[in-house]
Amino acid sequence: MTGKIYVEADLGNGLIQTRGGSADGFVLKLQGQTGGYLWSRDFGSVDSDFARAVAVDSLGDAVVVGYAYAGIDFGGGTADNAGSSDLFIVKYAGLDGRYLWSEAAGGGGPDSAEGVAVDQNRNVFVTGGFATNIVLSGISLVAAIDAGIYVAKYDAAGAIQWAFAVSPETSGGGIGARGA
Repeated sequence: MTGKIYVEADLGNGLIQTRGGSADGFVLKLQGQTGGYLWSRDFGSVDSDFARAVAVDSLGDAVVVGYAYAGIDFGGGTADNAGSSDLFIVKYAGLDGRYLWSEAAGGGGPDSAEGVAVDQNRNVFVTGGFATNIVLSGISLVAAIDAGIYVAKYDAAGAIQWAFAVSPETSGGGIGARGA
């Protein structure tokens, strides 16, 4: 499960508080048979951060997507913010919640990741919106007018495979993958 924490919350392992912004993101893994707590990770910046979707691969690894309004640390060092809101993708190990990889990306305007899916080969598919332009792991996307949506594919280790944009003036959020 994923979501946002306002001020403070107990996800099952003690009270946690936001880092100074009005909201931080979290991911929580529960035991399938009993619903008992297994692990959780919270992440945030000095501003607001929003986890929008989660997908789980065949190893139980969790991929969380969303957006943040300032530089954010998921466990692998602080990712810079390019301006306004920037999208993020972060992957945690299913066994213990250990940080595996992340990407933060954005342009000068508001950018977000709204949907995520994982296929049978553990490839990660992400979709969301962007304003004007965005660079995803070196792939530059430009909106035809003001805003667009994108879809991107990453391999299980976080290397981008491809990305493309749809515009003008579009919005999107959901995505599915065959065999997911």
